[in-house]
Amino acid sequence: VVPGFNSKELKANHRLAFKDAINTLVHSVIWLAIFPVWLLAKSPLQIHKKLVQALCECSDYFKELSEYKIQQIERDEKAADGTMDLMGPLVKASENTEDSKDPYLTKQEVIANAWILLFAGHETSGSITHYSILWLAIELSIQAQLQADIDDTVGERPWSTWTYENDLGRLYQSMIGAVINETLRLLPPIIDIPKIVRETPQSITWDGKTVSVPPTTIIHLSAVAVHRNPRYWPHSPSKVSAKKHDLDDWVPERWFASSVSPEVSDDDGKTDPSSFETAPRKLLVPPKGAYVPFSEGRVRVPGNEITAVLAVLFKTHSVELDVSTWASDEEVEAMSTRERRA
Repeated sequence: VVPGFNSKELKANHRLAFKDAINTLVHSVIWLAIFPVWLLAKSPLQIHKKLVQALCECSDYFKELSEYKIQQIERDEKAADGTMDLMGPLVKASENTEDSKDPYLTKQEVIANAWILLFAGHETSGSITHYSILWLAIELSIQAQLQADIDDTVGERPWSTWTYENDLGRLYQSMIGAVINETLRLLPPIIDIPKIVRETPQSITWDGKTVSVPPTTIIHLSAVAVHRNPRYWPHSPSKVSAKKHDLDDWVPERWFASSVSPEVSDDDGKTDPSSFETAPRKLLVPPKGAYVPFSEGRVRVPGNEITAVLAVLFKTHSVELDVSTWASDEEVEAMSTRERRA
């Protein structure tokens, strides 16, 4: 039992249970992308005060959970059956033994990674599913193609007979995967990815040149910017605006633009296509660093889980926007495509 996590009992330094602190943080986290914490702490607005309190509470909870996990490992205890232990591997990765030459995580890095894992799993699946369904309701032609791909892959078999090994990988490599990827490209769960150089300078290769980055330099990676950069993505003139590219538009078809994965040389000269799925690939693989919905590196997103949800839903159902308060079915049927978009 960890007070505040899985019990109603709270430690003296807490006023909120962990789930309440997380709930407050998730619903107000946008303020952290706009203002620094020190400014929010001085704000007279109640929403800012609650956000700062929730942020401090969550930080303390992560510290306590890491300490609890260290004690659990020292006692050689295992996590309860049926639970997913995310903190355990992070804590083990922070062990720095004298005979080990492997890199290790600092306590602060353990907590930082715990934050990433939490936000990657807490709201991501629901948000991706929500916006995917919304866009499919708007783009009915894409929805029809997605349903056709489902039928081609699983036929008339009921969902209860589908298997991870035989079906989910193939479903993901169809329009379902393109829809998920395109939704993540336009609406990445993590819009700003901070990185910091450790105590020694780090050399990186940028545009074919070697650049030395000084110690303690803080670098922010903008997922929104790189996801919409015409340099890295296949694009066409926009059909919904006057722009020369459609990278601000939701166009799942772009993920079928090439059967060959674009590759970019890594720092050591090796090629490494950026991907988070391992099934035989039909979808486009963006250049390394061009697609970072969660972070740079091999971080697995819940692609298979969302694939299963969308496949089960659209196997037997269709979704469209309810415009009954604005126009009748007959009026909608008589509209042109441009009028419907308006």
